Amino acid sequence: MKRLLAVLAPLAVAVLLAPEPGLGQFEISSKGATLRIGGRVQFQARRSSCSAFPVQLPCMEEVPATAWFIRRARLELTVTISDFIEGRFAPEFAPSTDILDETNLTDAYGRLNFSEAVHLQIGHFKRPFDGFQMMSSTQILTIERDIDIPGVPSTAALSLDEFTEQFNLSNRNNGIMLTGAVADGGFEYWAGVFNGNSATSNNSDADAKQLIGRVQYSTKVGALPLAVAAAGALSAEPFVRPSGERADETYSNFELWVQLGDFDSGLIIQSELFVGQNPLESKAGMPIDLADGDEFANAWATQAIGGYSFPIHGSRFIQAIEAVLRVTYADPNTDQDRNEMWGLTPGVQLFFAERQRIAFNWDFAIFNNDLRTVNSFKTQYQFYF
Repeated sequence: MKRLLAVLAPLAVAVLLAPEPGLGQFEISSKGATLRIGGRVQFQARRSSCSAFPVQLPCMEEVPATAWFIRRARLELTVTISDFIEGRFAPEFAPSTDILDETNLTDAYGRLNFSEAVHLQIGHFKRPFDGFQMMSSTQILTIERDIDIPGVPSTAALSLDEFTEQFNLSNRNNGIMLTGAVADGGFEYWAGVFNGNSATSNNSDADAKQLIGRVQYSTKVGALPLAVAAAGALSAEPFVRPSGERADETYSNFELWVQLGDFDSGLIIQSELFVGQNPLESKAGMPIDLADGDEFANAWATQAIGGYSFPIHGSRFIQAIEAVLRVTYADPNTDQDRNEMWGLTPGVQLFFAERQRIAFNWDFAIFNNDLRTVNSFKTQYQFYF
């Protein structure tokens, strides 16, 4: 705690004394270099239907009826040395578990800007696979990217974003990536090589690396912006042969992303289709044993989220109200029957100023294998700067 205060104290003084270039951002300049300071605090409260006793499937444990916690407490430091060199460092101070009081690393990378069409990014950052995961948590339309039901393990409450995270396709990872835009930003690309393991691991689990590529085309449909993207990933799953030799097996996944509208147009619709191989499950529906010759199960999922923002005129406090609805479907193993899941999330957000907001969501998970429906009501306040 003392070390944390030692880090934050001078930053706090600098923020208080620095000029304010824009709402939600502070900037300090010295000898040609610029430091931009931002961050977010998200306070969440939630209830779960898994609080009822006795515990019934798909709930695996009884959880408190109501829980309050800090979902994110993140500081973002973006440093620009010159037009050519920049980077970002973003520690996360919200504990990753209830036991560990630790600081986690989110972004930590440097970037070389050769031109608008060619940027080289090196370090720890988001993989360019899942469109929902690539969006900032300060802007996503739902409180959580996945159907999150406390008491239900993530391997049961599957949704599209849980696929991409559990399959180690999205979220952050150590890597090297080329990215850029041409045609006045109408065409963008990302091409990266990553360790291919979880976002919290700092070392590679496999000799082979993960390859991810993504392209996006942006245009307009009437007055509404339209973005269409496609991504592919080739990943390595490590295992140990009976002889003790380390080896790895590759699996592939693909994504198609469409967004109509944006956060300034009132209407926004985001949709994604995911298809590929499940590195956690065999075609027989069991935990995969690559050393025994098991084959990866085939999986697919889709998700659509829509939001419409209504401006509030004449109010001192509320800038806009946004209605939100998410529908998602996931099948973790197409060779097995009745293991699919539907997810439904109605919600509403109140905006006080730009990204300052409070959101209300009600997540429902509906299973096709005759298990009962489970749900979780959530509310989250976001302070963004």
